[in-house]
Formats: sequence, C-alpha cells, structure tokens
Amino acid sequence: MEMSKPVTYDSKNERWMVNDYDLIKMIMKSNKFRPPDVNEISKDTPSFFLALSIASETDYPRLKRVFSKYFTKEYVENLAETTLRENALNAIEGIKKEENVKLDDQIISTYCEKCILDILGLEAKVGKEFIIAIKMANDYYLKEGEGCIQSKELYSYVFSEVRKILIDARIKKGFIRFLIEEQELNLNEKITFIVPFIEMIALSKTIELPKELYHRVIDDPELMEKFRLSPTSLDLLAEETASLLNGIFVCRFAKEEVDIGGKVIKKGEQIGLNLSGAMQDRNAAKCPLHTQPGGASEDNLVFGYGSHFCLGKRLAKAIAVTFTKVTIENHKIEVSG
Repeated sequence: MEMSKPVTYDSKNERWMVNDYDLIKMIMKSNKFRPPDVNEISKDTPSFFLALSIASETDYPRLKRVFSKYFTKEYVENLAETTLRENALNAIEGIKKEENVKLDDQIISTYCEKCILDILGLEAKVGKEFIIAIKMANDYYLKEGEGCIQSKELYSYVFSEVRKILIDARIKKGFIRFLIEEQELNLNEKITFIVPFIEMIALSKTIELPKELYHRVIDDPELMEKFRLSPTSLDLLAEETASLLNGIFVCRFAKEEVDIGGKVIKKGEQIGLNLSGAMQDRNAAKCPLHTQPGGASEDNLVFGYGSHFCLGKRLAKAIAVTFTKVTIENHKIEVSG
C-alpha cells in the first residue's frame, strides 16, 4: 500500500489536504484553526451533527452539552437493548422470509433508517418524504455541482418542514421532543441538530459501519465464534472497523499563517483533514490491510480528536454492533452479501 504525502494542495477545490496522522492530531488540538462558518459549508463538509461542525468556539461547549444531555451512555445502552435490538430482529426476520436478498442495500439500509427515525421520533411517512427530498437534492448536486438551484430548494424545503415540526410541537417522543422542550437552543440550532440525521439515511452514510462490521465478522467463522462467546468485545472491533472506512473528512480554516509539514498555510486558507487516509496509512504501517480485533482503539481519529470528538460515536457504534450481535445469534441464516 502506497502511503499518501503528508500535505498536498488540491488546486481544483482550492484547499490544502493533510493526510498525516500526527499532523491531523496537531491541527485538531490547535487554536490556530477554526471550523467552517455556515457560509463556508460545502458538499465535503461533514454534516452529521451540523450544529457542532459549524459551531463557533464560544457556542460549541453549549451545543455539545445539550447533545450529551440527551445521548447519555445509559440512554444509548438502553436504546441498544430495546429499539435497536427490536429493529435488528425484525430485519433478521426479513432475511428469513426473502430469497436472494441483497443484505447491504435492502436489509441494513432498512434497519438503519428505522433506527434513526425511531430515535428522532419521526413517523415513517414524514421521514421518508424528507429522505426522498435530500436524495433528489444530492442527485441534482452531483449533476450540476455547486450553486444548483434545485438542490438548494429541496434542502430549503426540508429545513422549512423541520422548522414547522418544531414550532407545532406535536411530536411527543424521541430526540425531536427533547429539542422542542430544550431552552438552551434557538430554533435554527435545533434544526441543524435534526436535518443531519435525515441526511445520514438519505446518503446511505449510516449503513457503512454496520455493513463493514457485519461482513468482517460473519464472513470469518473464527471471528464469529469469538464474538459469540464474548459479544461485548464487538464494541472495540466496531471502532477499529470504522478506521477502515473511506471518505471520512473534516475541514478547518487557518486563523493565522502557519507551517504544516513544511508547507506555509496562509490565514483564511482551507485545510482538509483526511481522517480515513491517515488511519489507513497508520494501520498499513502497523500491519497492512488488517487490524487486530479487540485491540487498542484510543489512537483512532475517525471519530475526531480532542474537544471536537464525534459525539455520535457511541450511537453509531451501538447501531452497528446491535445488528451484528443479533445476526450472530441467528448465524444459521444464509444471506447473500
């Protein structure tokens, strides 16, 4: 595996790309860089928990506190044993009934969609309308690029409808109900907490980790037997599996002129942090194309680093682990993958 250059310049998108593990850690810890503002959001900006991605240094602690207030460790653990497990069992039952089912697209996608809509407290009909709108917006964007009017109009529609839901206050359960009652956030901040969940489903971002974890375990009989005997260690494997995913990227802007890996980054220039590439290079240096199941995961950058770590990490892992755990329990089912 060929290692990426530590720092390169992407002339097409007019930004620096940092691919080195240690340099990325330094940037994520440093106060010389800032997250993007709302008007600097691009297609490459990670949208999950958008409110946190674009939060100012002043607002970030407050928004992080509000999010963490709802998605506590106890809540996620209970969610895994109730809602997520029930949805996984229903998905497995679907496998039993269908022949020649394509697990990745049909089963895992449906499972993740149901989990996210349940977590939000959205009815399936309303959630599907939003999902279709964002899928269409993404299709327009891919065809026409930045500035596509149809894409912007579809996103505006979703934001507008979510705004109405929050104002009407009719939803009585889930994360949306929590946000309706939350006094620390303004309306726009609440919207930017909700829409990314929907976008994750629409753009299939939620199925990547569950899919990779599933195949890593189910396709290896020895691993499957190991985790049947010790299912709790699946949590560590999920985090390591995340480090093998592609396309995980965050951006920062230089607040002053700074030297990174011998390259001079001017004030205001954009820096893309290639978390996936950095982790894959690091894994390859240790043991090419393989990580050790159940090994240490404290060096994983995929879920962020320092104060800007991914607050959805616990939830993302729970969704992936629950599906694989339930599938192990029903290992006699044969599925085309």
